[in-house]
Amino acid sequence: MSWAIKNPEDFYWFLVESNSILVANALFPWSPGHMMHEMDNALRARHVGKLPLDRPIVAVFPEMDIPVALRAGFASLWHKENIRFFTNNALYPLALEVSAMAPELTFDAGISHTKLSMRDRGRTRRANFSGRLACALTNYDVFKINAEMMRLRNATMDWKPWIASHDLSLDLGDIVGGADQDKMAILHYRPSDEFVGNAAASVPLDALLRTLAWLKDEGFTIVKAGIEPMPEAFAKFGVINYSQGGKRCFMNDLRLFMKARFAMVHGSGLEAVPDLFDVPYVKYGQWNLPLLSLGPRCLCQPVLMRRKSDGALLNYVEQSAVFKDRPEAWTRRDGHFNPWNFPADEYETRPIEGDELIAAAQECLANGPHQPKTPLQRAFDALDPESGLSERGARMSDYFLRKFQHLFPPPGTYSYYKPTLGWEGGVP
Repeated sequence: MSWAIKNPEDFYWFLVESNSILVANALFPWSPGHMMHEMDNALRARHVGKLPLDRPIVAVFPEMDIPVALRAGFASLWHKENIRFFTNNALYPLALEVSAMAPELTFDAGISHTKLSMRDRGRTRRANFSGRLACALTNYDVFKINAEMMRLRNATMDWKPWIASHDLSLDLGDIVGGADQDKMAILHYRPSDEFVGNAAASVPLDALLRTLAWLKDEGFTIVKAGIEPMPEAFAKFGVINYSQGGKRCFMNDLRLFMKARFAMVHGSGLEAVPDLFDVPYVKYGQWNLPLLSLGPRCLCQPVLMRRKSDGALLNYVEQSAVFKDRPEAWTRRDGHFNPWNFPADEYETRPIEGDELIAAAQECLANGPHQPKTPLQRAFDALDPESGLSERGARMSDYFLRKFQHLFPPPGTYSYYKPTLGWEGGVP
C-alpha cells in the first residue's frame, strides 16, 4: 500500500490506515541530547511492552545534520525495530500538526518543557514554539518525566540496541590521519562563558590541562569534539582539532564516539552519544544536580555554587533546591528566560580544580559498568528521592564527595520540589 501525502489530512489517514504510532514531542532536531534520548525512549518503551510490537512507529524530522545522520547511521536498527524514520522538510510540519490535533495516534517521547501533542492539558500553560502555540509543562512535571526516563533506562540497561545495530563506518583515518584509532579519548570543552550553554558553568583551562597530560601519558589519542573553538594550549598534548578540521558533522561524531575508549563532555546534551554507546565518560561542569546523567559508565564532576551575599558554599540539598525552585518558564513573557540557565544574579560558581578533574577521569576509567557505588555515592543519590538519582547508573565522583563531605546536609535532610510563584494549576 502506498500513500500520497500532501496535507495534514493525508498524513492523518496514513497513520490510521497503516496502524502506525507517531513519535511526538521530539521537537529539538538540532540537539543531540534530545534527539538520541527521545528516540531511545521510543525504543525502550517498545522493548518493555509499552508500545505494541505489531504496530509500526513513525518518526519524522527535518533534513538537518543530526536526524539525517541518525536515519542513515542506524538504518538497520530502525528496520529491526519496525520504525519508519523519515527526514523530509515537507512532511515534518504535517507531522507536527497531526501530532497536535490527534494525540491519540502518538507516543510522547519528549523530555522537555515544551509539548505540541498533549492528551491532558490540565497542568500546562501556553507557550510559543517556533511560531506555533504549544504547551509548557511545569518544572515539576519535567523532573518527573526525566526521572521516568532514568527508570526506563535502568530497567533495560543490559539492552544496547545502538551498539548492536548500526551502519557506521569505524575506520577513522579520514579524521585522525595516522594517529592510533584503538585508544581514543574524545574531549568536549566549552572554552568561555560564551559557549557554556544552559546547563553548564565555565571550567578553568588549567584544571583541564592536567587531565590532558595524564591522558597523553596513558597513550590516548585525544580528539577535540563539539563546535566550540579549540584552545591553543591543547596543541602541546597532540590534541586533534576535529572541531575545526573541516570534517565535523554529526555522522562523524557518531563514528568517533562509537570507537572511543573514553570521553569527557562539558555539560552538554552531547553526553547522550557516549551514554548510549556504552563509552566511559566524565560529564563535568554541570550545576543543576537533580538532572545529572543516566548510564553506569558516566562519572559526574559538577561545579559547586556560592551565595554572592555571604560567599558560603551551598550544601548538596541547597544546590539542588536552587534548580528545583527556579521560576516557571511562562513567568517571563519576553521569551528570554530559561529555567535551566545558571542564576548568576544571586550565585557564583566555585570552579573545578585540576585534582578533581583528573581524579574523575581516573575513577571513570577504573570503574566497570557493574562496579558497586561507594557509600558516599549512595548517600548522595539518596538525598534527592524525587529525581530518580538513586535509580540511575551514573555516579558522582567519589574523590569529589570525599573532598566535600562537609557539604552533605544533616541526616534526614532531603531535596523536594516546591511549587514556584506563578503556578496555580489549570490553563489561563
